[in-house]
Amino acid sequence: MVFGAGHVGKAVVQVLSECDARIDWVDARAEQFPEVIPGNVQRIVQAQPEDLIEGLRADVVVLILTHDHALDYRLLSKLLDETEVASIGMIGSKTKSERFRARLRRDGIPVAEDARWRCPVGLPEVSGKLPMEVAISIAAEVLSRPSLLDGVDPVGVSWKSVQAVLGKRSVSYTHLRAHETGRNLV
Repeated sequence: MVFGAGHVGKAVVQVLSECDARIDWVDARAEQFPEVIPGNVQRIVQAQPEDLIEGLRADVVVLILTHDHALDYRLLSKLLDETEVASIGMIGSKTKSERFRARLRRDGIPVAEDARWRCPVGLPEVSGKLPMEVAISIAAEVLSRPSLLDGVDPVGVSWKSVQAVLGKRSVSYTHLRAHETGRNLV
């Protein structure tokens, strides 16, 4: 899922659409999308893009490439707080990353959740600031990552599961582990 249809978003979608991928491309600004969209890309115009986050599967790769830092934070915070998405990349600087990490701590998102996101996204070995150069860097990182969740047995209990227990119902640790691993542990 790609959030943002600006210059870098367009270039990333152009590169990744040539790969074996299905891409949901989201922006609030319909006029930002090109007239012709590749067949494996779904254009989604959504006034509040963060409303699309609930229910995303853990194996979805999310790229946050918007023009709006406030929207970037809302997307990231909601992804970390309400999903198990394991791969979140965000365009930006190291300074932006540090600011967001500090704000996430203030907002109660545990440090352990930082393993799920990276900013700046892209391979550092691919330099350049032009949209296509940045897009190639991002696409190279996405394509070089091992398949998410292949043979991975999650360790411990996820943040989302802890929230469910604290806010909604009383559940045993055994129940949480069964939920996390997809196996009946009782």
